[in-house]
Amino acid sequence: MIGVIVNEQKIKNKKVDMSELSSILRPSDCLEKTSCREEVPEVLKYFRKNNIDSIIIAGGDGTINSVVEGMIQVYDFYLDKIPTLVTTRKVGT
Repeated sequence: MIGVIVNEQKIKNKKVDMSELSSILRPSDCLEKTSCREEVPEVLKYFRKNNIDSIIIAGGDGTINSVVEGMIQVYDFYLDKIPTLVTTRKVGT
């Protein structure tokens, strides 16, 4: 399963069509929008609970940093299967 974390501010600034992204995801995949870095750990908890295998980060450097920091808080690196991280190039810095 794939989880996508989207920085809403970056998407609005770049005028990215979210319906296009949604159309390529399977029904079992998760698309979550965040508007601030404080929301990221909650999204990651949801991804962990739902056994997300890969996380796509649609945002800039700050979003990537927030996801990595959040994973350190949320995942047990000894016991959990850690998802693969994938970043997009066109959305952020």
